[in-house]
Amino acid sequence: GDSREITERKTGYIHLQKTIELETEQNTIRSRFLAMASHDLRTPLTVIQSAVDTLATYDTRLSAEQKQARFDKIQSNVVTMNQMLNDVMAIIKMDSGTLSTEPETVDIIDFCHMIVDEAQIVASASQVIEFTYQENMKQIVIHKSSLHHILMNLLSNAIKYSPENTPIELNLHCDIETQKMVISVQDHGIGIPEIDQKQLF
Repeated sequence: GDSREITERKTGYIHLQKTIELETEQNTIRSRFLAMASHDLRTPLTVIQSAVDTLATYDTRLSAEQKQARFDKIQSNVVTMNQMLNDVMAIIKMDSGTLSTEPETVDIIDFCHMIVDEAQIVASASQVIEFTYQENMKQIVIHKSSLHHILMNLLSNAIKYSPENTPIELNLHCDIETQKMVISVQDHGIGIPEIDQKQLF
């Protein structure tokens, strides 16, 4: 009896220790992400402030094209900031258990087209997002807000780290036999070091 209790206590202790280690690791990753997001928000804010200052100071001396270029910069950086804040809010909602998980029926092709149009605003003129898909895919049931968040995050990172004049590819594929949908985002950037890949999800 005593040996079994000791074994059960040891097993429980090891399980508790692993749980604490996992939670500590997740908290560390979460803290690093929030710190990085706070730091990264300064970049689009700086770009927006610079564009506004230029428009205010040189308004009468700027051509229509030069003004439009500043307005485009403001718009794309507002989209970037909005995505960063969505990332932060998603983490907060997951922690508080308020992240919506209600599935919805959507036209997945139209949904992806909408995501591509949204992401293209952030991309430079030479970065084109190519969307390829199978025509047989239409209505599916998904967690819409979560998939929107995931795809925008992947596309935003692909845009951020891709060289000029290189395509960014979004592919939608369905395996008829397994009834599984696969969405992939591919870019031609520097990639992620293997040591960091295990921390992605």
